Amino acid sequence: MQGAGGKGAVPGGLWDDGHLWQMRHTGRPRTVRHVGPALVAAVLVTTVGAAQTPTPESIKRQLIEIGFGNPYVSTAEIYDTLHAQAPKAGVEVTKDHVYGDHERHRLDVYRPADTRDADVLVYVHGGGYRSGDRDISEHLYANVGFYFARQGLVVVNATYRLAPEVTWPSGAEDMRGIVSWVQQHAREYGGNPDRVFMMGHSAGATHVATYAFDGRFHLPDGPGVSGVVLVSGRYTIKSDPDDVSLDGIRLYFGDESARYPSRSAVSHVANSSVPALLVIAEFDQRNLVETTGELFTALCDRDDGRCPRLLQLPYHNHMSVISHINSGEDILGHEVSRGHYSQAIVHNGLVFTAGQLPFDPRTGQVPSESVKDQTRQAIENVANVLAAVGASLNDVIKVTVFVSDIGLWGQVNEVYTDMFADHKPARSVVPTRDLHNDVKIEIEAIAAVPQ
Repeated sequence: MQGAGGKGAVPGGLWDDGHLWQMRHTGRPRTVRHVGPALVAAVLVTTVGAAQTPTPESIKRQLIEIGFGNPYVSTAEIYDTLHAQAPKAGVEVTKDHVYGDHERHRLDVYRPADTRDADVLVYVHGGGYRSGDRDISEHLYANVGFYFARQGLVVVNATYRLAPEVTWPSGAEDMRGIVSWVQQHAREYGGNPDRVFMMGHSAGATHVATYAFDGRFHLPDGPGVSGVVLVSGRYTIKSDPDDVSLDGIRLYFGDESARYPSRSAVSHVANSSVPALLVIAEFDQRNLVETTGELFTALCDRDDGRCPRLLQLPYHNHMSVISHINSGEDILGHEVSRGHYSQAIVHNGLVFTAGQLPFDPRTGQVPSESVKDQTRQAIENVANVLAAVGASLNDVIKVTVFVSDIGLWGQVNEVYTDMFADHKPARSVVPTRDLHNDVKIEIEAIAAVPQ
């Protein structure tokens, strides 16, 4: 369910450990930070749960074996079947929308059925500046669209012009065209044109970063994006003989290395304001790691030490950092789609909790398939949130219980009665067909804050 928000709420989620920037508000309500990792920041409004599914051991071994080797064919072999089997229900796909005059000015839209006012995530593929497309196989890059649409986002999967037909700054110009199209058409697909985020991989990350940070390429009213996710990109352009993409770099950025600083996204960060989540893979090539570090430092300087969230995905390589999305493992997907909500809001002596799913915050996993175990975990999560403001289950005055099957209510009520004991707050029980991550229970509460 959507997390609690409302008056005075600080948005929770995506790329923050509480320090990307300091959100300031003048209203009386205050935000509660729940135990565990990053819960408060500006970003994507999703309806995803709080769990994260780690890399399966069998895949981990295969990725380690690939290591720094060529990731393309071997990584595709790992994930192709998983992508084919991945859930896709409830997502409507429309293809080949035109956002410009060139034959490559095309994009696809993935949207949850019947969605309204959802955040929009634009995904931009890589390809060394001279190759790549919206779909490079039946499933790859469509996996990004299906995954995030199933988290409640409207997803735009876009492509752009390539070198050597075009050169710098065509990529940034195409990003501007994509954002312009989204602003004009988002509401037709249930999206919010004022909540647009971009996610670029490899060369796509370069183009997204250049557009986001270099004001020369913005729309008349500014960049039009609320944040960017930059995955394994190149932000400082160099003529590095060890760079496997050097030929593509020269084709796109030109042979005159003296021009590279002004064409590097990192050179323009100081005059920008767009927030960023930075991502690299453990087995990314060294120059990508270095340039990500340079961008990280520039963003820290820009934001007076409130540094961006920087993720290194263990075991993953330059391709699997994207391929693993919608494969059953959701390390990056989870980090990107943390919801725009607060774990709780305190207002006028009351604390309003967000809906708590039955994930153990220590492991990120559901304790078991048992609805009794899930109920106990969800109530413990409510108790943990309340404890952050000095309240307890005995201070609860209203509980709402969402249950996936009303036939399970007897088991739910047994655990509920045990945990609340003699305290009997007002209660609503809401049967619902599906809950996120296929859990059986979600519980939210309103409690009095002890004076």
